[in-house]
Amino acid sequence: MQKPRSVRLGPQGAAYSGRVTQTGGCIDDEIESLLDDQMLTAPEVARILKVRPKRVYELCIPAVRLSDRTLRWRLSAVRRWIEEREAA
Repeated sequence: MQKPRSVRLGPQGAAYSGRVTQTGGCIDDEIESLLDDQMLTAPEVARILKVRPKRVYELCIPAVRLSDRTLRWRLSAVRRWIEEREAA
């Protein structure tokens, strides 16, 4: 007789296994950290901040320059920028 497996719920209520990786972290935690470092375009950042895309360039949020004409923002940097503004 197999022991019933416990099921944990993820952020949106979806079940996930919570398997442990070789580094000792949870697979879902690793996915979360990858999503947190997701690279965003100006329109995506603008949707988060509820501003126009042009305004994103004016806000001086730390960005990664991929080429002369291409900038991307890390979601983690955008979150940190928002937290800094909330604390001020």
